[in-house]
Amino acid sequence: MARTCKDRQSKCEGKKGKIDFIFKLHKNSQPVPLEFMKEDPKPKGQSESKKGGNKPRCGIEVLFKSSADGRIDAILQCLDKANLLQKAIALGTKIPKLDKGHFEIGRKTEPDIMDIKGIVSNNPKQYQAIQKALESSFSLIQGPPEWMKKKLGEHCPKMVRWYGSSIEDQEFPIPGKTSTLGGGERAVADEQLREYSMHILIRQLGKPYQEEITAFDRQFRQNPDGVDFNDVKNTENLYAKLS
Repeated sequence: MARTCKDRQSKCEGKKGKIDFIFKLHKNSQPVPLEFMKEDPKPKGQSESKKGGNKPRCGIEVLFKSSADGRIDAILQCLDKANLLQKAIALGTKIPKLDKGHFEIGRKTEPDIMDIKGIVSNNPKQYQAIQKALESSFSLIQGPPEWMKKKLGEHCPKMVRWYGSSIEDQEFPIPGKTSTLGGGERAVADEQLREYSMHILIRQLGKPYQEEITAFDRQFRQNPDGVDFNDVKNTENLYAKLS
């Protein structure tokens, strides 16, 4: 955590016009090396009138948070306003039980669908997972690739993957936009899910605002130096209409 201090009236220590950065280390951070906690001895020949020795110097690298980390951080800041279930999910604590009324509804609900032609019945593990989900306040069910498509056939709903801006900007960059990717492993989109990705679907012929979005894409690609703030704002407004 860092606090910036700039004051022409010298309320903060330091000369006028200087900016002081005060860093507060996280409790789990590595301890500060001792050589940075004390001043170096005064070198030979230094004037006695000069107070103190040479202060040690170090470099500080400031890294941008990724867009995903930024969203997580924003959510955690609001955690005190969350309900018990939301807090349990976020903190990894025990999930609260489903209230009695909804539990009874879930217990009486048939986990399988038998009256729709073309839909295959669940196997025992699938049946058990669905039954448990109906009687729980929160459940995660993971299935193998293409499982839903094979089970539901022509009744299968179309799934769409919506990536964050850090992924979309790799394929459709906006001039002047600062990347939020850190120095770690670079996030990439799944090529096998490309046709189901929202930033690809909205650019397909016949989709709402497709012509406007692809026009901005061409402008950003062909004349990046001519792009101004209003162009970027108009693009973001189009995305907002689609969400």
